[in-house]
Amino acid sequence: VEAGIDRIVDTAKSNAVKLVWIGPPCVFKPWNMNVEKLDGILKRKLSSGPVSYVSMADSAVRDKSLRAGDGVHFNMRGYAMLWGRAREAAGIAIDAKSHDASRAKVRRVKHRRKSPHPSVAPQLSASATPRAAETRTR
Repeated sequence: VEAGIDRIVDTAKSNAVKLVWIGPPCVFKPWNMNVEKLDGILKRKLSSGPVSYVSMADSAVRDKSLRAGDGVHFNMRGYAMLWGRAREAAGIAIDAKSHDASRAKVRRVKHRRKSPHPSVAPQLSASATPRAAETRTR
């Protein structure tokens, strides 16, 4: 893992890229211990140097109200927090009021049922065909 981190950092340095590394987010699953271990490695490796490290495994992110029901993915408030931290680390100023996902109205779209493919005609029973109806009336 550490060799991979070093390669990414060296590539960013050699190409004069400002690197903002967003760490793995904590999860509400048994494998969160792996997240904590990787977060610790990244903090140690990236604390001194040109890379800005954004930890997503701290106590502020352990708030379940920032997560979707699966306990892994963020909801819109969680993603807004993540991107706010990334913007701050990158030194990008964006008007938070116009991009505040926690206040955004969610538009729900009701989808219509798909109609059958036009080339597929409904199958009629033999008694429903015009010829069968003709025979019955005689």
